[in-house]
Amino acid sequence: MNRNETSRLQFTDAERGDPRLRKHIRRADKAADKLEKAQASIPKQKKRIKSSLRFEEVEKPAPAAGLSHTVKAAPLNVVFNQGHRKIREQEKDNTGLETAHTLEGAAETGVRLAAHSNRVRKLRPYREAARATMRLEKANVNALYQKHLQDNPHLTSNPISRWRQKRAIQKQYAKSVRSGQSVAATMENASQAAKRAAAAAATWRSWRSRRAVPAAAGRRNRKRGSGK
Repeated sequence: MNRNETSRLQFTDAERGDPRLRKHIRRADKAADKLEKAQASIPKQKKRIKSSLRFEEVEKPAPAAGLSHTVKAAPLNVVFNQGHRKIREQEKDNTGLETAHTLEGAAETGVRLAAHSNRVRKLRPYREAARATMRLEKANVNALYQKHLQDNPHLTSNPISRWRQKRAIQKQYAKSVRSGQSVAATMENASQAAKRAAAAAATWRSWRSRRAVPAAAGRRNRKRGSGK
C-alpha cells in the first residue's frame, strides 16, 4: 500500500454479509471514505518527472508548524520588543505619543493574529488527513482482528492470547503500511502474525503449567512435613 493512498481493506461478499463481521467492515469502509475525502482536500502541486517532460500532481508539503514559525520570528520579535520598551520610557510625559504607541501595538497584534489564523487554515487539511489516517488504522486493525477470530475460532479461548494476537496484527499492519505492501499482502501478513502470537502464547502457557506441577507438589510435601 502506498502511504499516500487509502488503505482500504478488501473483503469477500460472504464476509461482508456475515453478521459478526458486518459492523466492523462498515466501520473500516467509512473510515477509508473519510480519509479519501481528507486527502482530496490537501492542496496539490505539479512535479516534473525526471528525464521526462511529463508532470504529475502531488500533495503539497505541509507548511511550517507553529513552533518552527515562532523560532524563525524570534529575532524580529526581540527587535520589536526593544523598540516598544524605549517608546514606553519616553511616552510617560507625552499623551499623544502614548496614544499612538497604543494604536501601533493593537495594529501589530492584529497582524500577528491574522498571520496565525492563516497558518492554522493552511495546516487544517493536513491535520484532518492525519486524524483520518489514525482512525482508519484503528478501524482496519479491528476488522482484521475480528476476521482472524472468525477464521480461527480455536485461537479465541484465552483472553491473554487474544490480546497478543490483536497486538501482533496492529504491529504488522503498521509495518506493512510503512513498507508499501499491497492490501492483500497486508491482510495475509497480519493473519500470519496473529497466528504466531497465538502459538507463542500457547507455548508460554504450556511452560507455565509444567513449571506449576512440581511447585504445587513441593508445597503439598512441605505441608505434610509440617503436619507431622
